[in-house]
Amino acid sequence: MITEDSNDFVRIKDFADVKVRIPNPDDDYIRSITYICDEELALAMKTIAQHSFGITPEDLFIVTAREFGFKRTGENIISSLRNVYEQMLKNNEVTEIDGKVCVEH
Repeated sequence: MITEDSNDFVRIKDFADVKVRIPNPDDDYIRSITYICDEELALAMKTIAQHSFGITPEDLFIVTAREFGFKRTGENIISSLRNVYEQMLKNNEVTEIDGKVCVEH
């Protein structure tokens, strides 16, 4: 069965195996930020934060954007990443200590 979530993403019902899909370096195609679901953005940010000692939220947004192939980080990209990050904070998926992003393992 196919369902649609609150952000208009179509997905298979009960599908939970979200993976971060980074662009192929041999291909020029870069997905628009609007084509990347919140769960994929959150997983990417958590993975980056786990491997980055003392990363700030702003730096996390930039590094995440680069991983998805974005050469520039305009307001649309930063806003999308910030919204997902704020939801992660609310859900206690990440915390901030002294302005640095922390992820519980």
